[in-house]
Amino acid sequence: MKRIVKMRVMFLFAVVFILLVNSCLFYGLNDNIIIAEFSCSFSDAANIVVNGNYLIVGNPADPFLGPDSGFVILDVADPLSVEVAGTYYPPEDVTIIDIESRGNYVYCTTEDLFCIIDISQAAKPVLKGSIKLHNNADMDPLYSGSTDLVLGEADMAFSGFYNLTDTEASCILFAIDCSDVENPVIVSETPVANNSHYGSIEIEGMTVYIATDDNITIFDISDPTAPKQIGKIQQLDTSIPLGLFAVANSVLYVPNWTGNGKVSIIDGGKGSDFSVSAELNDGYLNSMTVYNGILYITGGGSPFVPSIKVYNLTDPLNPVKIRLSGDIDEAIPDFALNENYMYLVTSESVFICTRPGK
Repeated sequence: MKRIVKMRVMFLFAVVFILLVNSCLFYGLNDNIIIAEFSCSFSDAANIVVNGNYLIVGNPADPFLGPDSGFVILDVADPLSVEVAGTYYPPEDVTIIDIESRGNYVYCTTEDLFCIIDISQAAKPVLKGSIKLHNNADMDPLYSGSTDLVLGEADMAFSGFYNLTDTEASCILFAIDCSDVENPVIVSETPVANNSHYGSIEIEGMTVYIATDDNITIFDISDPTAPKQIGKIQQLDTSIPLGLFAVANSVLYVPNWTGNGKVSIIDGGKGSDFSVSAELNDGYLNSMTVYNGILYITGGGSPFVPSIKVYNLTDPLNPVKIRLSGDIDEAIPDFALNENYMYLVTSESVFICTRPGK
């Protein structure tokens, strides 16, 4: 009798263990705990950054969509009670291309301007200073404009800028000193590549990575007045501009736009000897970043494509998938992260989720 009872107890423990393991696997790979959804004040929202208790949502990231642009400041101190703290519309009907935020300021690029906006009073954002990013009167481009923006150390900002003419396209890396917020100063203009007109940028410490049509060029910015090229990675497929990648510990995660939906992992710390170390078979994506040793990828827009994919980067060259989620069936063009939450922007909503992998 004791043996039967013991066997039953062991059986119950086994069942409980299996249920716990299954629930943990399900939690780790399939769920996405959405805390709140907030309808944006703008349609076609495209940029999102978090700064303390504020979430700044801008639109759109396409200069051809017209001048109806700006950003909204959301107070997300209480994720269950999100409130609009303020809004900002740039002067002269210009379109905001990219936004970043630090301290009391929002930094943004427009078609040809770099601007600094004071948000210390969120209800009344004030433009403090701006500078034109292109003053070449000899050039009559079909189109010119700034692209992505990143913030560096010591009040420095870096932005890409491209010109498209009848005969060529070129890309420039601008380094901007923001120590005087009312008078930002361009301290260097570095040619990146000819016949290339994009400028997606990532920064890690004193290294800037800028992607153009056919490569990722790597610069040492320890002296921002004279960035030094230290490497170049050829894109896997040059048929479509490369505008999206992430970097952590000198390892780059680069989408392969050949249509196979893979992300190439490249060790960027090998000087000029670059090669694909591995690939992630992770479908199509809209945005990606690394936060606290975890790679986050968003896609969406299809019930067959998980909207959030999360990888542990304990071994940067061999990411381990820890989560998938398909709860949001809309495309997610951008997202932001802090220690506790993941903020996802779609065309008309902001979703607040617990941060996967926390």
